[in-house]
Amino acid sequence: MVPTTSTLSPSSSHHSALVGEQRHAMKVGGTAFLWLSFQTLGIIYSDIGTSPLYVLNGIWPSGGPIPSKEDVIGGVSAVIWSLALVPLIKYVLITLRFGTIEGEGGTFALFHGIFPPEYHSPDDDRTLTGGSALDKSVSTQSSAERLAPLKWVLLPWAFLVPLFLVQQFGTHRLAFAFGPITCIWFLLLAGTGIANIVSYPGIFRAFDPSRAIMLFVRTRNYDYLAGILLAVTGCEALFANLGQFTMGSIQLTFAAFVFPSLVLAYLGQGAKLIADPENIIENVFYASIPGGRGSALFWIVYVVAILATVSWSSPMITASFSVVQQLINFRSLFPLRMVYTSEVVQGQIYIPTINYLMMIGTIALVGAFQNLTNLTNAYGFAVSTVMIITTTLVALQCHYVKMLPWIVAVAFFVIFGFIDALFWGASLKKVPHGAWVTLMLGVLM
Repeated sequence: MVPTTSTLSPSSSHHSALVGEQRHAMKVGGTAFLWLSFQTLGIIYSDIGTSPLYVLNGIWPSGGPIPSKEDVIGGVSAVIWSLALVPLIKYVLITLRFGTIEGEGGTFALFHGIFPPEYHSPDDDRTLTGGSALDKSVSTQSSAERLAPLKWVLLPWAFLVPLFLVQQFGTHRLAFAFGPITCIWFLLLAGTGIANIVSYPGIFRAFDPSRAIMLFVRTRNYDYLAGILLAVTGCEALFANLGQFTMGSIQLTFAAFVFPSLVLAYLGQGAKLIADPENIIENVFYASIPGGRGSALFWIVYVVAILATVSWSSPMITASFSVVQQLINFRSLFPLRMVYTSEVVQGQIYIPTINYLMMIGTIALVGAFQNLTNLTNAYGFAVSTVMIITTTLVALQCHYVKMLPWIVAVAFFVIFGFIDALFWGASLKKVPHGAWVTLMLGVLM
């Protein structure tokens, strides 16, 4: 299939030919549905799926004090319940149902639903929310710093250029390439998690949410939330990339495969940290691999982790193309050359100019932020802010678009707004330590 190109403009002949046609959400079944579900693994879950690499060390740094058994159980409980409440319930079970009639998702789609634009055509319906250069910067810095248990030096720039160059091949081809890698990665997370749980079966007490609450009551350490937030980064991509797949395909893969694998991984890491804290705390993920460093399984996990992390930013890059398209549809940006990379899924596009501008911006951020912690703080603040915006827009849509009782909208806003506010408050404390970049970029834009 040869990609088609066009310059997106309300006055273009391409649009004129399509006026009057109505695009609807894609519906597939059978083997096509299963194949589309498999493709979501390679595009949507790379970010949230690689979080086990660093979340527990984000809560308890390697140079800090060793946490107690109850603290570990409480921390793992907070991570598990954050995954259940935010990605699973808020996004997968609820927010995915608030896509447009054309099947698009993201914050711009929610805004579109509340304030529909006057001009409408099928091409205007591709509506996603985008990430930023911060996401790509964090992933590449993380590849260099966190994927080096043997103190190897990896240049972040070695990941950046190929990551952007392959975008021209389209979402479906990237999904075909990254899908098997991500699938193997989640199987490894689940398998190693099960093996590690044996070392301390009492870790199952983390399913009790009161353990998470008591962690903060006992320690009074609000900063733990900044580390726990890292477990849910990437949740916005579940909704943002709705237009490139379907609600059912995302719900199936996350609820039946991704979520259980992540839970098992965190339970296993927590069990090993309790059983052998002195040796595990240095690098919880790699030190907890069964067989230890130098074993065959260690190298398999190490290589797959690198490959999975390389694909980390794919969901935000593809979503960034669509958010630019949405700006053009609102006539807030001049027309740009676009490449339609799929003849089946209309939401799959590629914008060369935006791709290379993002690459330059990401490289600049990586060069400016030599400290991964500061860069992570900036990214966490951006993620938590978008989470609050999504909660607010969904609550408004509940009453004004879906015509649900106002009590439903209020309940959604209070419950999930409270959770988002907790994460946002923890991130706000990081403004002097890197999160100020997010504020600066927001003001400039």
